[in-house]
Amino acid sequence: MSPRLAYLLRRLAQIPLVLLVVTLSVFALIHVTPGDPIQIMLGMQTSPEAVAALQKRYHFDRSLAEQYLLWVTAALRGDLGSSIRQNQPVAQMIAERFPISLRLSVAAMLLALVAAIPAGILSAVRPNTWIDYLLTGLSIGGLSIPNFTLALLLIYAFAVKLDWFPITGIGSFTRAGGTLWSALGPFVLPAVALGAQNCHWEEQGAFTGEISPGMLAELGCRWVLLGHSERRHVFRETDEEINRKVGAALRHGMHPVLCVGETDEERRQGLTFTVVEGQLRAGWAGLSPEDLARCVLAYEPVWAIGTGVNATPAQAAEVHGYLRGLVSQIASKELAQSMRILYGGSVKPDNAQALTQEPDIDGALVGGASLQAPSFITIAKKSAARSGASKE
Repeated sequence: MSPRLAYLLRRLAQIPLVLLVVTLSVFALIHVTPGDPIQIMLGMQTSPEAVAALQKRYHFDRSLAEQYLLWVTAALRGDLGSSIRQNQPVAQMIAERFPISLRLSVAAMLLALVAAIPAGILSAVRPNTWIDYLLTGLSIGGLSIPNFTLALLLIYAFAVKLDWFPITGIGSFTRAGGTLWSALGPFVLPAVALGAQNCHWEEQGAFTGEISPGMLAELGCRWVLLGHSERRHVFRETDEEINRKVGAALRHGMHPVLCVGETDEERRQGLTFTVVEGQLRAGWAGLSPEDLARCVLAYEPVWAIGTGVNATPAQAAEVHGYLRGLVSQIASKELAQSMRILYGGSVKPDNAQALTQEPDIDGALVGGASLQAPSFITIAKKSAARSGASKE
């Protein structure tokens, strides 16, 4: 047997031992690390009920040895478990992301070689010169800056300022209009999350014109608006249909943004609280505590949408406070405090800051004003400047 073949066989024989040591170390570190891993992944404001449910689901209520044996048994069957955040099988997520990861890895190595080889040669032939010092400094700086920070700097420079790359998304030469820059899109860290304005409750079927939740998940959507006023009043969607859509979105790893709001006539009759409570309870019917922890609410008074007449900060805050109280009743006070409740309804640059300064308003659901980039950027900046007052 040749030395090379013997070396290769020895390395292959070490793989099971390495996997055993690595997996045992990970399980041990989970228990040694301070804090509850489920609590950390869900957020410190998540309700105890949601944490307890996931602890039981993922066997964190058992001993370390039992957890490890259950995991190994499942892994040997090809079951790597489900993602807590995405609510999808881990094996499926790996399979979906592997081609893109491979493209990124190969292209990154090629780009590194294209840049590093000429730079190394230039530095070698011009030692102790300003070029040598500059290239050495850039190399050391690139190695010392954390990848995430460096990625954000690259996004700001090449995507935001120079507009050479898309901020997010994956380009392709094979798509219509594909260009060099669009094809290089994967090399820019996504800074914007993709969402949808609606989805159907069925995965597939004869529903021409509808969008299935699976299609949205495959495209990388993380958020989906459900129960928007136009869907309720123009397309006559019922609370039951909206509830089915919420469940479908959750099953496909997306965060449903449930919209609630009253009409002008309902407000004049003093039915605002009755209407939004009915829509909220119906939209969330049958959801578990862990499902509720992944939901977002949006209050959008129908009489203020697209009319130019927005609710005053006091009016919006009153309804937001009521909704937060309902979440406390339906789920828990902890979930109510962590729940994001957005305001939507003629949000503009001149009222965004006043609205989001209210303690119970966590952000804005922007409609027409988002069609103009300068307007939307101003809204985003003013909303980000909120005081962050307590919700107590």
